[in-house]
Amino acid sequence: LLFFVSILISVINVFFSFSLLIIVAERLGRIFRVQEINSKRATMIRLFTMLGYFILVFSMSLFLNVAIRLVMDLFISVSTVENVEILNYILTLIPFPLSPSYLLVMCIDPVRFSILQWSISIVGVLLYGLLTWFLYRKAVKSMRSVTRSSSLEVKSGREEKKEIEIAIKTRSPIIAYIRKDLSIATKDIQMLMFILMPIILPLIMVFSILGSAGNEVVGDFLILWTIVIMYFPIIALMLIAGFLNVEDSGASVLASLPLNPRDQVKAKMILMITILSISYALPIIIMLFNPALSIYMGLFISWYPIVLMFLLIGFQMKIRLFGRMKYKYVLEEINAQHKTWKWIFIGSVEFTICIGFMIMGVMIYSFFGMLVMTIVSLALSLGSLAILFVTLNIMFPRELGRRKMIGIRGTLRKYPLLGTLVLLAVYFVFFYVPDLILLPFILLLQLLPILAVIIIETLLTLAIFGFLWLYIVPKGFKLPNDDENFKEFSRSIRLSNWKPLLKIITIGIGVSLITFLSFYIFGNLFGTYSFDLDVIFGEPLYAPGGFGWLVFIIMLIPGVWEEVSFRGVITTLNERKYSRFSVLIIVSILFGLFHFTNLLSGQALAPTILQVFYASTLGMAFGYMVIKTNSLWPGIIAHYLIDSVGQLFLNTTFPDLASYTFFTILGVGICPLILNFFFIWAMTNKKHKKLKEIPL
Repeated sequence: LLFFVSILISVINVFFSFSLLIIVAERLGRIFRVQEINSKRATMIRLFTMLGYFILVFSMSLFLNVAIRLVMDLFISVSTVENVEILNYILTLIPFPLSPSYLLVMCIDPVRFSILQWSISIVGVLLYGLLTWFLYRKAVKSMRSVTRSSSLEVKSGREEKKEIEIAIKTRSPIIAYIRKDLSIATKDIQMLMFILMPIILPLIMVFSILGSAGNEVVGDFLILWTIVIMYFPIIALMLIAGFLNVEDSGASVLASLPLNPRDQVKAKMILMITILSISYALPIIIMLFNPALSIYMGLFISWYPIVLMFLLIGFQMKIRLFGRMKYKYVLEEINAQHKTWKWIFIGSVEFTICIGFMIMGVMIYSFFGMLVMTIVSLALSLGSLAILFVTLNIMFPRELGRRKMIGIRGTLRKYPLLGTLVLLAVYFVFFYVPDLILLPFILLLQLLPILAVIIIETLLTLAIFGFLWLYIVPKGFKLPNDDENFKEFSRSIRLSNWKPLLKIITIGIGVSLITFLSFYIFGNLFGTYSFDLDVIFGEPLYAPGGFGWLVFIIMLIPGVWEEVSFRGVITTLNERKYSRFSVLIIVSILFGLFHFTNLLSGQALAPTILQVFYASTLGMAFGYMVIKTNSLWPGIIAHYLIDSVGQLFLNTTFPDLASYTFFTILGVGICPLILNFFFIWAMTNKKHKKLKEIPL
């Protein structure tokens, strides 16, 4: 009995499912009919109808998600009902999906159920059969209407063509491209999904999370913020894939035409930014009645440029990898080789940037709170967004010429300040690479003494920075010049020039001694200086200042690699476009500003601001040494000695913040700068010219 009933139910299920599928397909076919396919009215009807279908489908999925979670509650409630049999009778009469299920269960043990229960179950299955028959007849009519309309179209195609008056309306290219994309989207179900899914997905996802986790997630806004943000690299890639793949058909023809794709880019960016903005704003609906709405709004506003960054980065990478021609970039996929790997690379970059910004945000929030996190995130994201818009404008100029298109690395060389910002961003990221490398060995490191762990991390950092500045930068980024071997690279950044050796050592040590003398004099003027050799020779972690003899190892990192980076690579890169004097000022200021990153390690704001000032002045002295000696080594020697031995002359206590401020500005900043300029000039000017004649 169970076998035959199962076959019967299966047949009914097949007819029910296929009939429903045909009806839905016929409805969708009406939306994508050819008649009036390019009219604005037809486009809007198709768009809103499909949007309604998507909302209905996702609402049903949300309803089912909630219903499944409430099944246990339903069983508990039913178990407390006195007349359970009456409830079973009612549920048995529901045609789909309960009545077939009841009948199959009853066939397992027929004797257990009463005749009344059998009768009601059979009635329910008959109702299910009638519903299936009704849907089947509806599906047959739908099929006939489809075939009839197809035959009519064929017959109408054989009739004589009538003259049609065509009214041509002029529109701007951007509006024309927007209408074209929307029209194609309403005819292409795949592209339409790529448009509608980004709008609905975040909202459905947030509601699903709230349905499963409740107020626990809403109470912790960082969790909800993290979940929402992690979806937007995916959403950006969906939009890019949807809108740019529209141009695949006839790609070779379009790419060969003398068309400027700038208007295409503008149209697609308008559409994608609009959809992305709607998608980003929808989850805020669930927070309207939350007491912490202002915090949410500040967080979401500050991260809005970062979300736009995902879109712009993916958009530019997709075009650079797929649409680069000799004299221009196009939106069509001209270079379709290794398509899968290229998309994997784009997605990896998107998620790496996303995770990096999230880690930065969490760290700033942990140390300084929500306000500082919001301000810093907004500032960094706006700066990055401005750079991305500039690079996009460079890729698609207003006028196309016979100018060979340059890649990203060529752009970084052509615009040195942009290349400098990229290098500094990479430099900052590499500060956290040693921690990531040591993370899998954290259990092993806990068995070692803390001093051994510090030494291991320091040596690893030295090696990683060496790999960055001596291999990745010249070979990967091809900076500061184009393709160079190590010998050419070291010569161009003045690393290989160490002659005359005695003079280089003398200048480096002399600058250090002048700086130490300034520390000592102004330290006694504004505070109380204490001479204690344990500062640099004492036991690490217990010596004054905490360094001890470990200072000679740790200070190799800034002493060597800050000089190679700022006075070496970055200075040489900017000398391609700017004068030596301008480069000296620019690099010195950037060197000082880069020390704001010490805020992330927990350093207070006031000392950091003072450090930025005196780092700029010391950087100017180091840069002047490079100009006058044409070598990095005097700066490396001076920088290393000031950071290491200089701790001995900074062992000063100050009565108040004002005294410390004056000491920093005068004793660490201005006075050493002036004295060192005179000393360097005297050591390098063989003809003893006047200072005003020094060529900077």
